[in-house]
Amino acid sequence: MRTSILSRSLVAVASIAVGSVALAAVPATAATPSGITREQVLTAAAGVRANPDSTTGGIFGGGPGYGPAANRALRAMVNRVCITDPDGPELAVQSVAAATMTGQSADGVVVSAYILNTESDSSSVAGRVCSFGALATVADRSVLTGTATITGGATVALSGDAFVTPAVNLVFTSSGPTGELPTFSASGAAVQSNVVKIADKKTSKEKRAAKKKYTKRIASAKKSYAKALDKAGSSKSKKSAAKKAYKAKRASATAKYRTAVANFKLVTTKTPTPFSVSAQYDTSTL
Repeated sequence: MRTSILSRSLVAVASIAVGSVALAAVPATAATPSGITREQVLTAAAGVRANPDSTTGGIFGGGPGYGPAANRALRAMVNRVCITDPDGPELAVQSVAAATMTGQSADGVVVSAYILNTESDSSSVAGRVCSFGALATVADRSVLTGTATITGGATVALSGDAFVTPAVNLVFTSSGPTGELPTFSASGAAVQSNVVKIADKKTSKEKRAAKKKYTKRIASAKKSYAKALDKAGSSKSKKSAAKKAYKAKRASATAKYRTAVANFKLVTTKTPTPFSVSAQYDTSTL
């Protein structure tokens, strides 16, 4: 593989000699990380899309990168997915990313972070390239379904409103990565949930049954309150807690009664919107 502009810049910024590693892909052993938000993925995708040719170290400092907000989002994802220990021997120096096409129900990026090993005793710069794909729903109240694949890694099932694949690692030497940077793809649907009112007129019999339950719940709450007051004795804090618990039970009973006698019911509808997205690097810019 040719020595890219990005690879040469990485050699230039390295101030410590690090060693070579076996020339093979190193599969990540960590599970898909948690804590990466939908907002971070969407922010990263927007920034990368606005600056598609950026190959600077701006994510970690040293250049503009993809813009401040996108850089922060990407840095947070790299730190979580690639598991770089700030007190360890690895140093994340640069990162590149590519965004999926817009106009679909899911948006995302593929990210590759160049991470140097500063404790090797070899005279050549080496480390790893940690890559992963990230995807998020475009619409609120939606979750991802389907599958995602990053080349060099397994196909995984999508879930939640934001999703990140497990990392795939390539060896990095002074000549560049020992393989092609991966392509990220995903297909499925973003399923949006909405609560709607549907007419549901209650009969007189149903309303009487609801009133009976309400009366029973209120009586039970009063009885529990009386017992709690008796146990509280002269303690003001215990009396206050007993009153608070009684009010909560009374409010719950009232809410259930109103729902039971209302001439409508709340139903959650789920609307799937299909997507098929992919992201890969323009190698001419690397």
